[in-house]
Amino acid sequence: MIVWLASYPRSGNTLLRMLLKRAFGIPSFSLYDEKPGPDHDAGIHVVGREIGARHHGLAAKRFHELASAKKRTYFVKTHDAPWDEAPAIYVVRDGRAATVSYFHYLRLFDIPPVSIADVVLGRVLEPLAVDEQYRKPFLSWSEHFEAWRREGRARALVLKYEDLTGNPAGAIRQIADFLNLEPTAEFTNDFEGLQRLWPEFFRKGSNDDAIKELQGEALELFWIMHGHLMDQLGYVKSMPPISVNPRKLLAHQRDHAIELHARMSIDRQRVSAELRAVDADRRAKDGVIARVGAELKAVEADRRAKDEVIARVGAELKAVEADRQAKDEVIARVSAELKAVEADRRAKDEVIARVSVELKAVEADRQAKDEVIAHINAELKAIDADRQAKGDVVARLAREQSILANALRTKKEIISELSRRLKAVKVGRHAVFVGHVSARVLDALQNQEK
Repeated sequence: MIVWLASYPRSGNTLLRMLLKRAFGIPSFSLYDEKPGPDHDAGIHVVGREIGARHHGLAAKRFHELASAKKRTYFVKTHDAPWDEAPAIYVVRDGRAATVSYFHYLRLFDIPPVSIADVVLGRVLEPLAVDEQYRKPFLSWSEHFEAWRREGRARALVLKYEDLTGNPAGAIRQIADFLNLEPTAEFTNDFEGLQRLWPEFFRKGSNDDAIKELQGEALELFWIMHGHLMDQLGYVKSMPPISVNPRKLLAHQRDHAIELHARMSIDRQRVSAELRAVDADRRAKDGVIARVGAELKAVEADRRAKDEVIARVGAELKAVEADRQAKDEVIARVSAELKAVEADRRAKDEVIARVSVELKAVEADRQAKDEVIAHINAELKAIDADRQAKGDVVARLAREQSILANALRTKKEIISELSRRLKAVKVGRHAVFVGHVSARVLDALQNQEK
């Protein structure tokens, strides 16, 4: 749903939004989505944060449709006449001050110049409209107020700008009662600080200075148009006297309108001539457009044929791309396997290199051992030759031993015989002699045996 934050232009709408943000923590939108760009002054962005500005990025009518359908409450600034019967907080300011302030504000925009009288009568277009089709005259000050105050609006709160600036605590209490909310902070109107941030927008803020600028015929016209509402709202105790005859004043406005109409007629004639020239030019261009249209149709037919070729080639390219992707996957898998094989080959090369080193060491050790074996074999051969030589000696010695043994047995037999004979010899010289000879023979034999 929407709660409108409505006012005639330059009547305190921005001040109301700032109060809602500071005292209640409530952000708000603008129906016109006045989002400053990056080339705007930094002060404008600061003011946007101060008033809790939110941006919807939509056309005004579309935003209104969406926000109205939501359960969430959207607080929306507007200077338009009412769009619906939704609840509204309306800020009204002394009409003289609002008119003069709005007149100065309009001079900031690149639009046809207007007079204060035009503003008094409501003969100005909306400068905030983004789309030209929505630029329509705003209502005059009193018409604007009465449009929002008319019967049928179930809920509406009217606040005076003068209360927002002079008695913000009272205004906060009225808003709290209207919204059924409790404020969370106090609010102080720091107009001087805001003016430093954005002096073009926050021009003076004082009713007195603005009221002094409204003089002469424009002031008389203001009282004729809006005096009744100024009296109702208590901005004046009584209507001031009108020094100019209203008929004369209205006749002057009529003359001004006639002058404008005459100028518009001249402009209309000039525009008509220009339109005829434009129409002739348009017809010539239509011929060109028709010819170009025929050429475009031929081009379109050719484009469609080419589109079909492109579509067919696209399908083929997709098939080629799918095949390429499949091949890429195979290549990737083979590459991974080759990397694994390469890693395995490197590992095996390292093992082979290590084994080769070990084999070289073994070969060197084998050659050393072969040399030792050859040396041992040579020594064994020498030993064998020596053994054979010793064998021959042993054999010869064995034969000699056998001969000696035989000789020894013979000698033993002789000795035994001699011993036996010696025993037979008894006494006597012959026996002694024989014994002596036998002893000598026996000694000789024993020595021979040894």
